[in-house]
Order: sequence, then structure tokens, then C-alpha cells
Amino acid sequence: MNFSQMPPHSRVWVYMADRSFSETEQKKLERLFLEFVHQWTAHDKQLKASIDLLYGRFVVVMVDESFNGVSGCGIDKSVNFLKAIAGDFKVDFFNRLLVAYKKDEQIRVVNKHFIPNLLLHGDINEDSLVFNNMVQTKEQFDLNWLIALKNTWLARYLNVNA
Repeated sequence: MNFSQMPPHSRVWVYMADRSFSETEQKKLERLFLEFVHQWTAHDKQLKASIDLLYGRFVVVMVDESFNGVSGCGIDKSVNFLKAIAGDFKVDFFNRLLVAYKKDEQIRVVNKHFIPNLLLHGDINEDSLVFNNMVQTKEQFDLNWLIALKNTWLARYLNVNA
């Protein structure tokens, strides 16, 4: 099932890789995602889910829990799947210090500690588009995944150098 077919209440997890995947890697990932989704269960019940790679870097997992709930064991399976991919592809999906933003139609990734410097030097501003990987539903994903910095937790850095 693809994202467009998932209902707005679907649960979402966004994992950002610390690097972009090559086109060859992306093709491999597509196959792995499809295999995983077809066999993904929670308490031996099939899940209605979708996994996709966006911008060559973000793995987005969606589950329609009105079909079957994902539960702890189902979530563990998805995390273990991503840990296996991380090991095979030599990437890190779990570095929460990384922030991604769009500049000149390119995705840029920095350590959150560099945000004040980027603001100070004008590389980004309050209207810069930032990826909000904390969204929890498809509706939130559709509306608030890519939002202005001033509307994210990063807004606390806006007055640091004022």
C-alpha cells in the first residue's frame, strides 16, 4: 500500500539517515521495504503498512491501526529491521542531534548545535523549511513534516544572538 492510500489517522515514524542513499541503494531499499511490509505482523496479525524512502534520506513508516494495531512487538520488528538496514548500508537512523532543512531546493543536514551559527550568519532564518521528524500521524506528516523553523522546537534558537 502506498502513502496516498493510507488514512489520515495512520501512525507515522520518520527515520532520517545521516547520509543520502545512492540510486543503486535506493532500488535495493525499495525491494527490502516491500518484502518487510508484506511480512510485517504484530501478534501474528498482518499490518496494513507502507514504508518509503523520501528525498533519498528519510525512511517513512506508516501503519493503519484501524486494520490491526501495531503494538510493542510490531514496533520492535520495524526498529530491528531499520537497525539491520543501518548495519548493511553503513548509515545511522538514530542520531537525534541531526537536523535537516531545505535550502536552494537541496536537503542539508547539520548537527543541531550549529543552528545558532547558521542563524547568525544568515544561512537560515525563521522561515527556512525544516523537516519535523516528530510527526506522529499521516495527517501531521502531510501538514507539518516540512515547516518553517519558527514553528518547530528549533525556534528557541531564534533569539539566542539577539
